[in-house]
Parts: sequence; C-alpha cells; structure tokens
Amino acid sequence: ARASKMLKRLAQAIQNRDLDELVEVTDAVRKMKIEGAEGQLAIADDLIDLLKAKKQLRNACVHRSIREIETALQKIREANYQTALADDVEEAEALLDRLKRLEFLKRKIMELSQRTIAELKSYSQPPPVVKFVMTATFLILGHKAKEIKQWPQMVVLMGKTGKMGLKRRVQSYDPDNMPYEVAEACKEIL
Repeated sequence: ARASKMLKRLAQAIQNRDLDELVEVTDAVRKMKIEGAEGQLAIADDLIDLLKAKKQLRNACVHRSIREIETALQKIREANYQTALADDVEEAEALLDRLKRLEFLKRKIMELSQRTIAELKSYSQPPPVVKFVMTATFLILGHKAKEIKQWPQMVVLMGKTGKMGLKRRVQSYDPDNMPYEVAEACKEIL
C-alpha cells in the first residue's frame, strides 16, 4: 500500500513537472526499493535533468550574464533539450544577442579617443545622425529631453570629466534600470 501510494506520488510529480517534488519522491522511491519502479524513475530522472537545465538557463537570464547564458545554452545543446525547451532557448538567445550588442557598443564608446570627442564638441551644427545618437545617449543616461534640446547643451555634457564624464557614465550604466519610456523615446529617435 505504501509503495503504491509512493508510485502515485511519483506519477503526479512527473505530471506536475515540479523539480523539488520530483527530486524528493525519486529519492524516496529509490530508498524503498520498489519493484517495477525503474521505468517511472528513468522518466523522472530525465525530467529532473531537463528541469534543472531549464532552471539554470532562467537563472542565467535573470543574472544577465553572457558567460552564464552561454554555458546554460551549451549544456542544453549537449543534452539535446533544444526542442523541449524551445521557447526558453529562443528567449535566452535573443537576450544573449542584446547583451553582446550592448557590450560591443560599450567597448566602442570606451575606445572613443579624446580627439573624437573633441571633434564632436567642435560641431556648431552636427550632422543629424550625430545629434540623434548623442540625444539618445544622454536620454539613456538619465537626462531630461529639455536638458538636451539644443546641441550646445550636449557639448557641455560631453565636456564633463570624472564621474560625470561621458565614457565613465556609459561604462557604469546598467541597462536594466532604463525606464520603458526612455527606451521607446530612443527607439523613435534612432
């Protein structure tokens, strides 16, 4: 009777896809050495591995770590879980692309020489694309539209040094803190 109850609990845990419950019940079934449970245990073990891979991928996405996401995706590929976790993999790959693009853009800004910044500041009327990009940059960094309406206002901001310097602010910027409205405004500008 106890063995039958435990097997029903195992079947329920498999159906619910509850990782913690699956781990607990499979351990209990193994300790009880229930005959005929091998098939359900094999299914449960496979599901545990799948759910652990899914959890690792989701945690990596929450941490927004390129290395963690790549590692989790690699494990999923090695275990051939791409189909079973297709939605999660697609979402993680999209996030990974965005994070890599952000890192690339940050690197490019950090590579800007003082000479290039001086050239930007020297424009009395910058090319429209330059003004659009700088407007979006300063909006992202937290400036209000009215503070950067005119090019001379942006030139002053580009000239700041230290903690308020453009390069340092871009390097330390956390895109997770960008308000949705700012992202939408920048999308329209660019």
